[in-house]
Amino acid sequence: MTAGDAKRRFLEEKYILDFQMLLKTRARRNRMLAAWAASRLGRADADAYLKEVQLVDAAVGGDDDVLQKILADLRSAGQKADEDDIHSMMNEMMFDAAEWLETNRDSAEIEQDRASGGP
Repeated sequence: MTAGDAKRRFLEEKYILDFQMLLKTRARRNRMLAAWAASRLGRADADAYLKEVQLVDAAVGGDDDVLQKILADLRSAGQKADEDDIHSMMNEMMFDAAEWLETNRDSAEIEQDRASGGP
């Protein structure tokens, strides 16, 4: 293996690990966001609401669909909701989720396995 091949392989593995961490961070952030929104909506079934958020996220991907769902739900429940405020909340929770994952890496892997139907 040449030095170029080793570098390419390293970068590919780093990209894959970074992408996996991004997915885990977004999943954790969405869990936190759904709990926050469920609380504002007066819903006791935060897990059911999380599943709704996950379905919307899986259908389209990206953050805008999640933001629009939560915005629409809050507005339909008569809650004052602003797109910029929810977007700021999403960004803040993304950092919180990343921090949580860094300090709870083993727990995060178990949680991810459960969410994906694993052990």
